[in-house]
Amino acid sequence: MKTKVKMKSQHAYLENPFTIKLVELNESILKDFHLRNGFNFSANNFHLLNNTEKYISGVTKLQYNLFHVVEQIHFIKIFLKRINNKNYLQSNGINELTYIQYHTEVLSHKVHTILEVMKLLINEVYDLKITAKECSWNNLIGKLDKNSQPMRIIDNFFIAFESLIDLRHLNAHRGIYIDSEKDKIEIDFGLSIYEGMERLGMDLDMEFKKKFPMFLIKDKIKGHRQNRIKFIIRIEETIHSYIKEFLTSIHPQLIKKLTII
Repeated sequence: MKTKVKMKSQHAYLENPFTIKLVELNESILKDFHLRNGFNFSANNFHLLNNTEKYISGVTKLQYNLFHVVEQIHFIKIFLKRINNKNYLQSNGINELTYIQYHTEVLSHKVHTILEVMKLLINEVYDLKITAKECSWNNLIGKLDKNSQPMRIIDNFFIAFESLIDLRHLNAHRGIYIDSEKDKIEIDFGLSIYEGMERLGMDLDMEFKKKFPMFLIKDKIKGHRQNRIKFIIRIEETIHSYIKEFLTSIHPQLIKKLTII
């Protein structure tokens, strides 16, 4: 009798019928796979799979890719919670705001990647045979009803994260990063002046330091980082909810496909 293992909260999205079924299917394939004629431990044995097993393998690979990207959202949160070796980063031109910016840019790219991998997973599960390069929303609805549950879910995902995805496009294609809170700290609170004078090897006068005290700047940076962490936590929770719903929605098609291959 199998014992049900309780997932950690950050992995609760794994508890869905689609994922559970794939685990069972792969377990069944691997059970005696090494006994097949021609199996070689030091070679790729993909050719030993039958058509059903190749289908399962393709779907499993994309689900793994999806989970890998989702997990990276969690990593971004961890990176921001504790910034190690600040002196080393500073000596290489990376201040705390730059560190936060870099991970926020990664966040926007990862959220967009999740959307793209969900499209690929629909393509694979439904066996639509659209190439990965051409697997767009328009090409998917050319073969699937846009009101089907999986398509509605990825459309809702896009709507939920549209502003972040737009920021990703600006960043990727125009090199633009928008963060009014960062700008305020650098300009309105004088951080850019501190850093500019330091690069020039010049001292700031006391009047400027009194007007823009460094302790206030550090406090604003700390608040900015805390706000960013809270923002990522909300995003992570929302993504987990969508992923669980999405995978559950494509489970019936997986079962249907397995009966006709």
